[in-house]
Amino acid sequence: TYSEDGKTLSERLKIHYDNAIQRDNPKDYMYNRVVLVMDTESLYASNHVIHGKLRRQARFVEVFGSPECHNEESAKCEYYISKGKIPIEELDELPPYHPDCECEVIYYFNEK
Repeated sequence: TYSEDGKTLSERLKIHYDNAIQRDNPKDYMYNRVVLVMDTESLYASNHVIHGKLRRQARFVEVFGSPECHNEESAKCEYYISKGKIPIEELDELPPYHPDCECEVIYYFNEK
C-alpha cells in the first residue's frame, strides 16, 4: 500500500473499475487505469527493495524529478527535491509519491 492513502491494490483497482463502467468506452479506460496503477505499484515495490539493500551502505540520498512531476498535486515531490542531498535517515518516504510519479532516488556512499 502507499503510505499516504493506505489503500491496497485491490481497493485502487475497484475505484477505477467503478469509474470505468460509467464511461462510453469502459474497456479502454480500465486498461489505461490498470497500466498506470500497475506501473506505479511496481515502481513502489522495486524502490523499497533497492532502498532496503542500499540503506546499510549509503550515507546520503537525493531525490530527482522531472519538471512535470515537480508540478503535480503532491507536495512531497517538491519537498524532497528541494532538500537536495540529505542523510539517508531523513528520507522518510520513497517515491512514487503519486500515480505516474517520475521521482528517482540517488544513493551516495560518501559526501562527494
